[in-house]
Amino acid sequence: MVEHRIKVIVPIPMDAAGVANRASQLPAGLVAPGFRPEFAAVPWGAALGDSYHDMLLIGLGLTHSKQAFPSPEVAKDADIRRSWA
Repeated sequence: MVEHRIKVIVPIPMDAAGVANRASQLPAGLVAPGFRPEFAAVPWGAALGDSYHDMLLIGLGLTHSKQAFPSPEVAKDADIRRSWA
């Protein structure tokens, strides 16, 4: 069976221990067989997300993460939509 990776991006910067803590909160029963979640934190951004400024920083951090953690094996949205037609 092919194992599929799921990238879970934590939208606030944290160290490896914080990322491991987030990963430990995901119950094993929620992950379907053949899937493996991989947790990663954004390298920079806001810590709280309690203001428009923080939300902007979180959005920028996630945008940067899409470049830092590319997923070339995932089909593009346009390709998926074409397959529905």
